[in-house]
Amino acid sequence: MNNICSKMIYLSWFIVCLFGVFLFVSLSYMSVSYLLFIPTFLLFVLYMFITVKYLRCPNCGKPENLNRLTRGINHKIYCSKCGEQIEISK
Repeated sequence: MNNICSKMIYLSWFIVCLFGVFLFVSLSYMSVSYLLFIPTFLLFVLYMFITVKYLRCPNCGKPENLNRLTRGINHKIYCSKCGEQIEISK
């Protein structure tokens, strides 16, 4: 059975936080907003790539919620679609 790596979960959270900061700054400062929408969009695309490629159930292939996967680092979690246990390696 394939495992989901906890490093990918932490990397996803880092990208989500950076996305939020860039989005907030780009909407707050209207004079630089057009330049800051480019890295905001790139961070969004990077997060979607990681979600599609790495943050899926190893059994059925359906994407899982980042909050559930984060909880699964220290607890047992089961796929919301197929019900199989998802193992997360540290």
